[in-house]
Amino acid sequence: MPRPLTLLLCLFACIWGVTGGGCAVSRHDQVREASREVQGVLDDQLKAALAAEPPARQARVERLTSIKYQLSAANVALGAVPHVLRMPAERETAYTFLEEVYSTLSWNARLPVEAAARPLPVNPLPGKLHFADPPPGR
Repeated sequence: MPRPLTLLLCLFACIWGVTGGGCAVSRHDQVREASREVQGVLDDQLKAALAAEPPARQARVERLTSIKYQLSAANVALGAVPHVLRMPAERETAYTFLEEVYSTLSWNARLPVEAAARPLPVNPLPGKLHFADPPPGR
């Protein structure tokens, strides 16, 4: 390939990459990234908790374990959204709700054990998306 053409193609590729040509991220992927960030926070906090002295360690590890279970439940709900919710408005509501859940989990993971945890947001789709509360009768 002649050198000017190679430079032109390289320039085009750089401009395409910088302007985001065709690299749109889905709403689902955006929320999944929030989940990954919470997992990173939990991993960091667990490492710090395990390095602490034994009296403080147990309570901290128990709190982080509880948050990890909540994160797992949120991740299951996230995976179910595209399969369970057919209406785009319901999906968007679920994604916004899950973003709030992930934000709350991240916040709670950073709190000292003595501090009261922030409550999880209220489920906006109680008949379709079960997350924080078990189904009735259980």
